[in-house]
Amino acid sequence: MVFPEGTSINGYTISRLINEGNTSTVYEALQVNLNRNVALKVIHSDLSSDPDYLEDFKSQAQALASINHNHIVQTFDASHSE
Repeated sequence: MVFPEGTSINGYTISRLINEGNTSTVYEALQVNLNRNVALKVIHSDLSSDPDYLEDFKSQAQALASINHNHIVQTFDASHSE
């Protein structure tokens, strides 16, 4: 499912679709509480109920959050909602 512009998800407002892949969709979005534009990665709904995939996704987010490099995007948040 692709979310339309203006959709709110966990404190982020979708601005536009960037790209869609096999496991997730990436959007440009506004992080409302900090008023900044971010890339928002949303996993596809068929994977959102798979505990193994969610654990892997969380581990990847934690690993990326520990990296600080000019050529690697920073991770600011990782959450799950129903």
